[in-house]
Amino acid sequence: MRVSSNGAHRECSGEVPTALNIGVSRTGEDEARYKDGKQVFSSSRVKVKQESDGVYSLAISDAQLEDSGTYLLVAASDVAQTSQFWKFTVLSPPQFIKTLKKTVDLREDDNFILEVKVEGDPKPEIKWLKDGNEMKADGKHVTISEDGHTHTLSVSGVSRRDMGPYSCEAWNDHGWKKDESQVNVRCVPEIQRKMSDQQADEGDTNVEFTISVDAYPKPVVKWFLNDAEIRDKSADFEVTEESGSYTLNVKKVTSDMAGKYTAKAVSDQGTAECSCSLTVNYKPRFPRAEKEKEEVDEEQSLTLTFLCSAEPQPEVKWYKDGQALKEDGNTKMRREGEDYILEVARVKGQDAGEYECRAVNVMGTTSNNTSVKVNTFPEIMSSDMEDRTIYESLGTIYEVKATGIPRPEAKWFKDGEQLKSSDHVKLSDTGDSYTLELKDAGLSDAGVYKCVIANRLGEKSKEAKLSLSSVKGFRGPIVKSELKKISAPKNEEVVMTCTVVGDPIPEVKWFHDDTELQASENIVFSKDVKEIDNGLKECTYTMKIASGQHKDTGVYKAKTSNKHGNNETKASHLPRSKLQCCTWAAAYWPARLDVLLVPEITELQDAMKIPHEDLELEVVILANPKPQVVWARDGKKLSNNEHTVIMEDVEKEVYKLLLKDIAPEDDGLYTVTAINSRGENTQQARLTVHSETTSLVKKLENQVVKAYDDAELMVRSNGVPRPLIKWFKDGKELSTGDRITIETGSEALASSHLLIKNFQESDEGKYSVETSNIVGKDQSSAKLTLAQIPPSFGRAFDRTMDLEEGDVLDLKMKLEGSPIPTVKWCKDGQELQANGRVKINTLPDGTTRLLIQGVTPADQGTYSLSAANKNGQAQTKSTVTIKSDPRKPQFIQALEDVTLAAGESLRLSARVKAFPAAEMKWFKDGVPLHSSPTTELSNEPGGAVGLHLARARSDDAGAYTLTATNKMGSVSCKSFVVLETRERRPVFLQQLIPYSAVEGFPVKLEVKAVGNPQPTLTWTYNGKALVPDGSNVSLVEQHDGTTSFIIAAVTPEHAGEYEVTATNDKGSETSKGRLKVLAKQLDSPEKKPEFISAMKDTTVDEGTTLTFETTFDGNPIPDVIWKQDGQPRNLSDRVLVTCDGQKLPNLDAKFVARIVANPQPDVMWYLNGEPLKQSGKNEMKRTSDTYSLHVKDCTPSDSGQYKCVATNFEGAATCEANLRVVPKIEEVVRTEPPEFLKRIRDCDVYAGMTAKFTACATGLPEPEVEWSHAGRPLAPSSRVTLENEGAGLLRLTIEKVEPTDAGRYKLRIYNPHGEATCDAELVCELTVLFVGCFSDFVMSKWSCRVRRGILTPVLFITYYYYVPARRTQEPPSQTTVKRSSSWKPPPIYTGSYSLSSYSPYSPKYSSVKSSSVVSIIVGGMACDYLTKAYILVISWRH
Repeated sequence: MRVSSNGAHRECSGEVPTALNIGVSRTGEDEARYKDGKQVFSSSRVKVKQESDGVYSLAISDAQLEDSGTYLLVAASDVAQTSQFWKFTVLSPPQFIKTLKKTVDLREDDNFILEVKVEGDPKPEIKWLKDGNEMKADGKHVTISEDGHTHTLSVSGVSRRDMGPYSCEAWNDHGWKKDESQVNVRCVPEIQRKMSDQQADEGDTNVEFTISVDAYPKPVVKWFLNDAEIRDKSADFEVTEESGSYTLNVKKVTSDMAGKYTAKAVSDQGTAECSCSLTVNYKPRFPRAEKEKEEVDEEQSLTLTFLCSAEPQPEVKWYKDGQALKEDGNTKMRREGEDYILEVARVKGQDAGEYECRAVNVMGTTSNNTSVKVNTFPEIMSSDMEDRTIYESLGTIYEVKATGIPRPEAKWFKDGEQLKSSDHVKLSDTGDSYTLELKDAGLSDAGVYKCVIANRLGEKSKEAKLSLSSVKGFRGPIVKSELKKISAPKNEEVVMTCTVVGDPIPEVKWFHDDTELQASENIVFSKDVKEIDNGLKECTYTMKIASGQHKDTGVYKAKTSNKHGNNETKASHLPRSKLQCCTWAAAYWPARLDVLLVPEITELQDAMKIPHEDLELEVVILANPKPQVVWARDGKKLSNNEHTVIMEDVEKEVYKLLLKDIAPEDDGLYTVTAINSRGENTQQARLTVHSETTSLVKKLENQVVKAYDDAELMVRSNGVPRPLIKWFKDGKELSTGDRITIETGSEALASSHLLIKNFQESDEGKYSVETSNIVGKDQSSAKLTLAQIPPSFGRAFDRTMDLEEGDVLDLKMKLEGSPIPTVKWCKDGQELQANGRVKINTLPDGTTRLLIQGVTPADQGTYSLSAANKNGQAQTKSTVTIKSDPRKPQFIQALEDVTLAAGESLRLSARVKAFPAAEMKWFKDGVPLHSSPTTELSNEPGGAVGLHLARARSDDAGAYTLTATNKMGSVSCKSFVVLETRERRPVFLQQLIPYSAVEGFPVKLEVKAVGNPQPTLTWTYNGKALVPDGSNVSLVEQHDGTTSFIIAAVTPEHAGEYEVTATNDKGSETSKGRLKVLAKQLDSPEKKPEFISAMKDTTVDEGTTLTFETTFDGNPIPDVIWKQDGQPRNLSDRVLVTCDGQKLPNLDAKFVARIVANPQPDVMWYLNGEPLKQSGKNEMKRTSDTYSLHVKDCTPSDSGQYKCVATNFEGAATCEANLRVVPKIEEVVRTEPPEFLKRIRDCDVYAGMTAKFTACATGLPEPEVEWSHAGRPLAPSSRVTLENEGAGLLRLTIEKVEPTDAGRYKLRIYNPHGEATCDAELVCELTVLFVGCFSDFVMSKWSCRVRRGILTPVLFITYYYYVPARRTQEPPSQTTVKRSSSWKPPPIYTGSYSLSSYSPYSPKYSSVKSSSVVSIIVGGMACDYLTKAYILVISWRH
């Protein structure tokens, strides 16, 4: 018997019909079809039928995803049985089974979850996006999870940046779908685009200030100029808004519009503001004129002040008489506000004049002027009052020029005696000139002459000594005519003459360029003498050069002397009659002689050079006048450039031509030509340039280079001139760099080396070399390829290492392979990360090292080094065992106190040392902490323990305790966390409200204001400050921050407007309320007191406010006495009695609900399912956590069911009440059906511990209570306690829990008006350790006997292992391990091996029924090359 089919595997698209046809070789057999182990029967979509003999079909119409699976056909007869498998897959594009909410409204710091359910085959890929950008989980703020078809995005501690469109995209091979949701976050307005400071010119139009505000809900934006609000209807401004962008337009700018502009965005969530400044530019202005003229005495100070306003600040310059002034030690310029000041510390006469203050900015220029007159001290401007000597019988004149305001007068003195004008001495003054003339001087006129110049400010004087000489000093040599400059042609006669006066006849010496001349055949000297006045001789001296030559050109001097005196100096050119003094005994003077000639040039020499050498041509050119020299090549004039340099030394008459870096085109005939006014001359020389083309003597060859080896290429080249060698990689020129070195030799043949250090894969390519000179070029190329070698280890690690605690673990390895392999260090299969204790160092050459200082038992395990490159992989391992003695936990690093601001990240860390490993527990203010989306607890290898809160809140402040416990003992450390509140302006959490009171009763006006710093409260009554008197009027501050203004006995005078203002550094806030005082006597008939409603029993939490209310009637309004336990209750700061005196409304109703939630909920009120809105009919209020609905003037239409619904991100809560509006209210007994205020929750304990279930219930009358376990009623016993503690608190306590106690517990409460139930599960965990060794991979099985429980147990399995120090053969790839064992107590572990968690395998086990034997089969355990002892930990839950 044989089965055949139309295919071993089938696929189809969703909702498409398909069929499987199966053939059976024999007929008459029984056949059955199965899918995933369940038999398939015909249905509306699935048809099973026999098509013909031996052919059966399975037809599926409208295929669904659940139809995918493995189908089995079993055909059986009396003698045989056969079967055939088929795998059938239904392909489908993604389908959203559960979609997102379209809109989610949140508050800041709320958490939210977006969840979708998606199906499809193949299984769709899922991506979450925000604002079109893919989101990534960070494990703190954003968490993305998947549970089967359900995909969840969780965001904790939301802020404004989390607001926006969210979407979930799903796709597979057959399609793509998207679902979207809009998330809104209620937040304080935040100005995202702020205003920036602006400048405008006066007269500009349409200057705009724009802000962009991010807020939900939409804020109201107000504009201010210098703290004054700008109204919308202002003629100067225009306010607009578009899509969250708010603009203030200044229509036309004037200077008074400059200042600070502020935009404030206000919503019910808070306020945000930003400011900027507007600077208005306008032309400088001088608002007032200065005095037209200032007068000041010299040496006094001068201050000129001009007031000038302008924007931008002008550049102010000072001018005097049109010339700009500069600051110096005497003149200062400064600015004080808009005053510009010029100060002259000590005024001088030259400071008089016209002063101008000139102010300039970009808007224009303005100036202001004033004139300054300076009264000056006398000042001698010039004088020839110097010591002098004159000859007897000659006269002399002294002249002094002086100024001063007022004009000074002059007095003359000789040897201290004042002189008067006479025929011998004449005194005169004209303008600023004062003169003394002495005529026909005699020896008695010698002396000291002094001139005194004076006015009212002071005086100045000048004196000189006059000496007279005898006539013998009158006869020294004096020049009458000097030598003249001469030019003469070469070979012609030259004559030079000079005339000297003296007595006796002076002697003369001639000099040429400071060399004394001697008479010769070519040089002849002569003189001519004649008598003149007073016996003086006039001598004419002559020098004659018969034939002038080029060497005779130069400077000539004639030096004369006679017997009078010994000094030598120049002679004066004045006539003797004008001489004032004559003490010279010698005189000399220069003159130049130029001998003119045609240029004469020395000979040039021919030259031969090779390219790139230099050539210098030099000639000496004799010529006068100096010649113009021209160099040329092949008749073309040369000029100075980078290649050609023409040099001249005119004094030495040397001329050069320098040719740099000679090229072939420099070959030719070079000519030098010298030209002057006398003629020209020329010399020539030929330059020959020799060159040869370049060629490579040695070519490049291909190479294969190992990674990190050095690669070297070398070439040699010939050629004239010496060739230039360049290297290229893939066409791009190379140069010496970090790893590339290019060296070119200087030997006869040009050689070049290219060295690449530490060759890498990026260095692969085509390398070429190019050699070139000016004649030609040559090239060669080769490929450098990286060798491909798989990774290998020079020597593997030792398979085991034994270390003592505190030793250093040092593993080093040099890797082989090309390219250099990448490495990864792992411990027990987990990649190691470097930190302060673990150091991983990998060098580029493949050397890697793992270093762990001071190992601990936590460092024990298998360390592996993996190396990989594209050619293969390699791995080496070493198992490290750490020997350590058991020790009590010890904190190496304890927790530290932390102070931070709300909203910041809180991190607490510690490090503990213990063996065995310690169990770590966290507590806050004594309450245990556990990991949650907002609280991250970490326990890392090496003893590092941490706690992290992404955003700390105010309730996170407190004392945090960390305990570490093992079998050797326990230790703890503590950290105090303090949260500092950010500074903010005051806000009233509780406002003043209108209040009415009866005369004589107490009144309590209460507010609660918060802010940082804590605000100061100021109370006023009808605008006047309130001052407590300590008796009837007092102020009381309570511990919760509430402040109360209390009047012990109110009178009509206390009625009026009350106001309280809260102020701190950030601002102020005001709350107002009116007090109405009612008279005791009502305008109605008198009536005795009676109570309309009785007080109600009340239960409150300790520390909260307790309020009793009752209504009564009576006229006059009666006095009220309150008693506690029969004794009158006295009034105090904590106890207050009030009476509002209001007549009870006959047709008003009030519903009150107290709601506790975090985050703060949104509250809605409903009547008969329809939402109610705030109106004059329905008044809704909130005070702290109390919410109320006041229905006024009730009519029958207001009857019905009223419901209060509170909603936040965590969920919703409701409460309901009925209102009946009837003609007459009769006494009704209040009833309530039972209701749970708190339900019992699941409890998870270990055997032997105590389990507790707690609930809180309400109902009228008080409900009866019934506990049950697994459907059986529970009764108190030695281990079971049932408690009813009053106030609705119910508790079930089970001591020393046993496995039989596990199961579901139910609590039922009931009274005549209804009942309510809740249930929870008790989980009893029992852990048993089994120890076994998989030796030689023997098939083994574990079994253990289990006491029969009420419910089916669920198994949880964990593996542990340790590694003995022995090796075995490699294990097979797939092993099934079983072992039998009976109950055993947990073994006591010693230091001979370590215990570490290890669970890389998924155990397979059969479902556990209520039988007495549990079998666990562990499949697919791939052991390493070491034998491992496995410890199996089995825990089950009933």
